[in-house]
Amino acid sequence: MGHVPGYHRQENLTLIILSPLSNEVLRDNAVTVRVNISTQAMPINSVYYQADWQEGLHCIYNVSNQTLNWNMLYKLSITANFTDIPDGRHHLTLYAHIHDGSQGSSSVDFTINAPPSIVILSPENETYETGDLPLNFTVNEPVKWVGYSLDGKENVTVTGNSTITNLTNGFHSITVYANDPSGNMGTSQTMNFSVNKPTVILPLNSAQTIIVVGVAIAVIVAVGVGLQVYCKKHKRI
Repeated sequence: MGHVPGYHRQENLTLIILSPLSNEVLRDNAVTVRVNISTQAMPINSVYYQADWQEGLHCIYNVSNQTLNWNMLYKLSITANFTDIPDGRHHLTLYAHIHDGSQGSSSVDFTINAPPSIVILSPENETYETGDLPLNFTVNEPVKWVGYSLDGKENVTVTGNSTITNLTNGFHSITVYANDPSGNMGTSQTMNFSVNKPTVILPLNSAQTIIVVGVAIAVIVAVGVGLQVYCKKHKRI
């Protein structure tokens, strides 16, 4: 039988990596590793992994930490979830040790090509009393383009954190987009918020006060004159 990626068998030990598949391209910065290990003569003692995005060996199973029945340790299935794996090609090796001192290993290569992960820090889901708000967000990798869409309108290009100005009173929504050098488009969560700018009543200045008072006096005089004319006309009758 020829070599099968992710599969290793030596006397008394079989180790098969079920996922990820060899040379698989993943569209997420997380990977679920599933491996089956079986032995014939001695139970499994421990399982370690070594990944190129981390330093050193890491234990994911040790018989001294388990409460399983002794007979069950001749066959073992392990699932391990890895997160925050950087983009690029990666190499993962799993090692299994059994009680007679024997060791087996199996390796798999895969590629992470995920879209950018974007998190909006502000504005938040609340009400603001101003129409000018900071737009702050984080992106987990270098990007070649960033923009935002306000209230579902056409994207506005930005070079980083910026300020949204002249927002009207009412409800608003904003979504940030980013494109990485590989052409993957990332989308943030949509943040909903509202603006309720208080109504400002400006005090009258001295000139406005004089004009208003003058107009009031003119109206009173006009009414008085009209009444006098009216009375005179009625006296002549």
